[in-house]
Amino acid sequence: MALKSGLGWRGKALREINRLRHQVTDALSVLPDRSATRRYDARFPKAVLLREGAQRAGDRVALVLLYQPAGIAPSTLAMLDHLLGRGYVPLVISNAALQADAADVLARSAFVMERPNFGYDFGGYRDGLRVLEEQGLDPEWLLILNDSIWFPLREDETMIARMEASGSPFLGAMYELKGNRVHRSHYESYFFLVSRAARRSAAFRDYWRDYLMSSTKRKVLQRGEKGFSQAMFAGGFAPSGLASRQAFLDHVATADDGWLRKTLDYAAYSEDALAQERDAILALPDGDAFRDRARDHIRRASAGGTYHDTFHWGAAVLFGLSFMKKRNRAQTVEMRRQYLRAVAAGDLAPPLPVMLAEIRASVPEGRP
Repeated sequence: MALKSGLGWRGKALREINRLRHQVTDALSVLPDRSATRRYDARFPKAVLLREGAQRAGDRVALVLLYQPAGIAPSTLAMLDHLLGRGYVPLVISNAALQADAADVLARSAFVMERPNFGYDFGGYRDGLRVLEEQGLDPEWLLILNDSIWFPLREDETMIARMEASGSPFLGAMYELKGNRVHRSHYESYFFLVSRAARRSAAFRDYWRDYLMSSTKRKVLQRGEKGFSQAMFAGGFAPSGLASRQAFLDHVATADDGWLRKTLDYAAYSEDALAQERDAILALPDGDAFRDRARDHIRRASAGGTYHDTFHWGAAVLFGLSFMKKRNRAQTVEMRRQYLRAVAAGDLAPPLPVMLAEIRASVPEGRP
């Protein structure tokens, strides 16, 4: 029997109450956050350490935000090397002090800034844009990413090239749209590409001029990840991403048995009931009944949360994704476990050894 999805009226009412409560709290915090941002700016640049690296920036710059207080991971150095190989010179913003590994980062970067972790990733992005301006850098393309992902999984990734070739001046790797509410859509903030024309736009300049930093993660999500995208969309930049929930679901509607079966086999769920339903569907033979139930299940399981965590294999194959989230949420850890299963089975190409080692170490019991 198909499971009903949704929160029910009590859950929806509670969600709406929480939303209104957050709106009131956010409105009351505008003045304190404006004061905190002004205090930070008054201490700049004394509050940060900016050093020039060994690389020289040109028409392609990667603004890379790091937060690794325990030391720079080998995968991060591999990412910086890859960016250089793609013609993107890193401008590294570290929201934690660099220790002995500072030399390794400086060797791969045009500039390296160490700053307090005020404002999280968008606070760091804001300071990185300030460095660009103060150093007179005006690249044709600015790639903005952070270390919440392993990237690239493979040297032959095509994400950057496809983003450049898309024709879009403001593009995210992952476009999040739920329920056709374009006014509330956004790019996920760990990987997007901004052209020179987009950076020079009034929408871009006004957004960053007025951005209020905060050390409350929910406000960074609202003002930063969502607010930045929505300001640019309102400024005339059409939403476009390498991957989106709707494009995924459109493919599901016509996908063949083989793709559907592997998408289900390597799924990672946050609810045991969905996993049990998946197992029952996989027990069906190929054919109309299997396809109908598989498609309905994937649509419902993709309605909430992060569809590319739930169905990583399907999204990675469909969209040519070459990254993996590092967060330690239970579902995301399970997603990585399923990724390792797919690699071991030959259903996904193996990642770079340095990435594979860290992904394995992030999954309890190591290997699948």
